[in-house]
Amino acid sequence: MVPVLMLEAEPHHRVLDACAAPGMKTTQVLDMLHRASDMPKGFVMANDADGRRCSMLAHHSRRMRSPAFIITHHDATTLPAPPAEAPELPGFDRILCDVPCTGDGTMRKAPHLFRKWSPAGGFGLHPLQLRIALRAARLLRVGGTMCYSTCSLNPVENEAVVAALVAAAKGALQVVDVSKRLPELKRDAGLTKWKVMTPDLKLFESHSEAVAAGKTSVRPSFFPPSEEEATAMGLPHCLRLMPHLGDTGGFFVCILTKLKDLPEESEQDELAELPPAPAKKDARGAKRPAAAMEGQEDDEAAEIAAALVEAGAVVGSKSDLPKMIKDDPFFQLLGEEVAGGADTVKQICEFFHLSADFPAKQLFARNAMAQKIVMVSPSICHVLVSDVEREFKAINSGVRVFEKCNFMSAGRACQFRVMQEGVRLVAPYMQARKVQLTPADFAMALAEKSLAISKFEAAAAQSGLQDLSLGSVVLHCEEPVTGETLFAVAEKGHAHDEARFQTKEKVGFIQVFVEKDEALLLLQRIDPAHPALTSAKAPVAKTGEKA
Repeated sequence: MVPVLMLEAEPHHRVLDACAAPGMKTTQVLDMLHRASDMPKGFVMANDADGRRCSMLAHHSRRMRSPAFIITHHDATTLPAPPAEAPELPGFDRILCDVPCTGDGTMRKAPHLFRKWSPAGGFGLHPLQLRIALRAARLLRVGGTMCYSTCSLNPVENEAVVAALVAAAKGALQVVDVSKRLPELKRDAGLTKWKVMTPDLKLFESHSEAVAAGKTSVRPSFFPPSEEEATAMGLPHCLRLMPHLGDTGGFFVCILTKLKDLPEESEQDELAELPPAPAKKDARGAKRPAAAMEGQEDDEAAEIAAALVEAGAVVGSKSDLPKMIKDDPFFQLLGEEVAGGADTVKQICEFFHLSADFPAKQLFARNAMAQKIVMVSPSICHVLVSDVEREFKAINSGVRVFEKCNFMSAGRACQFRVMQEGVRLVAPYMQARKVQLTPADFAMALAEKSLAISKFEAAAAQSGLQDLSLGSVVLHCEEPVTGETLFAVAEKGHAHDEARFQTKEKVGFIQVFVEKDEALLLLQRIDPAHPALTSAKAPVAKTGEKA
């Protein structure tokens, strides 16, 4: 997507997606960070104020399978600053502010929005958008890049916000000329002049004109600065993606860079004009920005409040997390909070013969029981460990690498098994319980899921599996075309099953634990003509998903 491409994120960057749900842009940023490694130096923090949308992000995070990813649940206007990895590098390197908006640029694909559209939407959202952008600018490090974007074409939500942001920054922010980036992308320049339409569909060219007509809901920041000021601010460098230019939806993008620290809030008159955090409730019972409503005509106030609710930009009951989503803190397994965490790590390392350079300090759990263990990147580890005051409400982070096994537990030396979603992160350190298969045997294991060890054709695979004790095992083979190593987690067990294995003796068998869709994707890469693929349509790999 255009905003992410314009950000030009690198694998070492600390990236914030301030209003992340549903997560498509977040996924694209993660892909950019993972271009060179499964464990990038940077990370992506995906934040959203809406609890239900956080739940959607958490669902998507499972298929992203990135250790450099954390989901937080905060009002973007008060998001805490991340712990600095070094005193000279505070804040984020890249910030994406795809703010809540009226969405009028999406009417081609969502024509029902036209019936609900009103100028009141832009009036209500403008202060919130400016608050989010100002907070993001404060969290951006000096020299960093920030993208402000909407799927609206209303200048009150776009150029007006950028102009107010640049003015409030007092020289700390500069709009970047990105005309040379994506040269084939058809675009229009940002506006330097526009009129403001009030909810009763009347147009005004200046704030004084609107006030004279009794329009007290109109703010000075809705209107354009002088043409000279607009040009000096860099408004023409903004991008307007118009539907008729590229047969797309409408979109607005502005790239800014931070030249120096922003002045203190007390020094900024512009900030004093912004409404405080949402406090009052409208007729629907939803909270709305109190100061945005003060002094407005009742009908306009109600219309603006309704538009905010429609845009999902108010803090109401939706801010609460669904019951299945938790914001419990993450505890480092080698930390003091997890009783027996060090013993658990030792048991896992010994069972799988993990090499000495295995990053055990990057293992975390959500509770003292440590039933599910995730691995995070070093940068996320620093954020979680340094957040002593628990300022960040982390919803999800890391990749599940180990989980306590509550089945096939008899006779196991280790109660933890390797998880398929995290096997790529663990397998390189495993010096035991990792068995290489031929493509034919690997395909057979994926197709049958449960099979006797004696059924494998390669003698090396049979002997390697027979020699193992009961418990988790990682199967792997090289893809015939690219030579890439593919993995499948499994469990070795013993069973008496005369009907199945044609013998009364205890039989060693392998149970593969790979979800159906992923198993089909792996089969497709190993043997595109495999019979199992003819009876089940192989799914298309989703963005960010690794087989």
